[in-house]
Amino acid sequence: MKKLLIIAFVLVQLVGKAEYDSTYVLSITQKYAIPENVSNGDDVGTWKKTYTWASVGTISYSIEQNYNNAFSINSSTGLITVSNASQINGQVSQQDMLINLIIRTTDSNGGSPVIELDTAKIWVKENAYCKFIDYGYSGTESGTRTQPYNDFSDITVTAGYGYFIKRGNAPTDKKYNISGFQASAAHPTIISAYSTGNNPMFNGSGLGSADGVFYFLNTPSPSAYCYIFNIDIKNYPVCALRIATRSNRFAVYNSYYEGNCRIGWNGQADIYFYGSPADSLTNWGHELINLESYHCLSAILKTDASGVYAYNIKAAVNNPTEAPNFRFAISYYSKLSHFLFIGGDRSLQTRFPDVVITDGIITGADEAGMFLVTDVTYNGKPTNLKIHNVLFKDNSYGIYAYNKDVNRTAIEDCRFESNTNDGIYFYNGGFNRIIQRCSFINNGSDGIHLNRSSQTSTNLMINYNLFYGNTGYGINTSGASCATGLKVYNNTVDGNITLSGTSGSTVRNNFFKDLVEGSTPTKSNNLDIDDISVANYFVDYANHDYRLRSTAMLSINKGYNVSLTSDIAGTSVPQGSAPDIGAYEYAGEITSNLPIKKNNTKGISIYPNPTDGIVYIRFDNFIEDMHQPEWLKVTDLFGRPIFRKPLNTFLKENQGKIDLSGLSKGFYMIGLEPQMMEKLVLK
Repeated sequence: MKKLLIIAFVLVQLVGKAEYDSTYVLSITQKYAIPENVSNGDDVGTWKKTYTWASVGTISYSIEQNYNNAFSINSSTGLITVSNASQINGQVSQQDMLINLIIRTTDSNGGSPVIELDTAKIWVKENAYCKFIDYGYSGTESGTRTQPYNDFSDITVTAGYGYFIKRGNAPTDKKYNISGFQASAAHPTIISAYSTGNNPMFNGSGLGSADGVFYFLNTPSPSAYCYIFNIDIKNYPVCALRIATRSNRFAVYNSYYEGNCRIGWNGQADIYFYGSPADSLTNWGHELINLESYHCLSAILKTDASGVYAYNIKAAVNNPTEAPNFRFAISYYSKLSHFLFIGGDRSLQTRFPDVVITDGIITGADEAGMFLVTDVTYNGKPTNLKIHNVLFKDNSYGIYAYNKDVNRTAIEDCRFESNTNDGIYFYNGGFNRIIQRCSFINNGSDGIHLNRSSQTSTNLMINYNLFYGNTGYGINTSGASCATGLKVYNNTVDGNITLSGTSGSTVRNNFFKDLVEGSTPTKSNNLDIDDISVANYFVDYANHDYRLRSTAMLSINKGYNVSLTSDIAGTSVPQGSAPDIGAYEYAGEITSNLPIKKNNTKGISIYPNPTDGIVYIRFDNFIEDMHQPEWLKVTDLFGRPIFRKPLNTFLKENQGKIDLSGLSKGFYMIGLEPQMMEKLVLK
């Protein structure tokens, strides 16, 4: 299980773990916007844990680092409010000010709290650049908080200004076309909420057609740098927000959508960045954080833009035969993280290259959890994809790759469970793909199924995966000429493998029950589960714990060196003189959830030190009583915690790697709490 650990602004990754991890990231950086003219008790926005974190205990929130005690947070709901308005009112001397709070998110975790510290970034617009809107106001209108406009149509949007709509407003059947404007990173145009109560909720149920509450045009020029916060939208016939081609640097935060795209799904979405392939490389750099969408007849996002980064997204499609939840259409170099998608026909769809999908849950999709398809109109191909730490459960297919040339795809650390058909189905071919450290459990057909419609798969690697309970094959490559040069290394397949449609395959270091070979195969160092005493080989075979026992004599150090470096659990390979057979490398007898090797000297090694950012950590001789908590901790020299987390939630061996390159240069302490702390110099 690879853990992403958040240290203030910095994304820190501890490597050395694998498999799907339901406690991957507890919280992330989140963003808000307020006017300078605030009152005590005004809402800023709600801080959230990630939708993918499977809580073990109670989640709570606190402010680790405040701004002149100007803000408070509700410990149970995460609502951030203004508690001392005098520290903001009259204190902003420039057009924009950015306030950073450090928020502590805690999972009580049965008495061993899991803690992560992250940044709440709060934009503050200076009074002279603020306009206020209250749809319930009547009287003299000047755009101030005391004399607000009563409709957004009273405003001509100016680049770099902030437009704040009163919370609790519920305007109906409103739509606004906004001419293009060029704001900047230092002074973005902001549309947000003010006062207390629910986010403003726009309702378009009476409209027959509309391109959204806000349609950002590209005339007289494309728009740039527009950030939308805390605006909820429902029942719009086409989309909620539409952003014209060649726009760039749009962002949407902390918003709720319901029942949009009600006249049909084709080409529409809650948020729609539209354009052509040529446009997509100028329609660039958009960000989405903390969005929820329900009962949409399309997707929460359709993007013909590139460089789209979406974090902490939840979507549930009402009609599973209608549309996807999320669609990367003409979209290069984009990323989706920490997402929960429920229902839809092809819940997540990608058509263009260089997209990263990580830390997600996709369940209940009628056709496929993830659908990889070529864009016929623009000849786009979903190549260079990375799919990492995603749970595909109870879908028709987990991943369905439809067209040819789905090349250079890495599917890592995922779990494919109880899907009606295959866990992964490649309907057509591609080259240089890898599937590793994944689990395929109780799927209604095959774990992995390769087909050949018009292209043969070449140089596919299937490494360190676990298969059990699948109705069909663990690995099925029976289609004629479906694969050449297939490499199947170090898998534990409690079931059968057929490679009858392959040529030139190499099969080494696997457990399986039966193997059907293809033409000109190379195979060695494999074990048939039916020929061994499973009680001597696996920790708990009946309950599908396939970690090795010390008595697995024909497996431990009996593998062929295929130059792989870590097993399904992240254990370094090899632990002995040669790799082991199967998905798990033996690292010592299993006596606890923390299988760390012991030696005679207790200590911690960190190197290099000083470092530019990358730190390698090695621990030796841990406490024998594993009921005593051990924590990995990073502090400043005053002992103030930067990061703290129990080791037994993420560490499965005695070494790892952390990237601290985003921290300020200086001195830190790193190690175990309360002992084994070492000084680290970040240069």
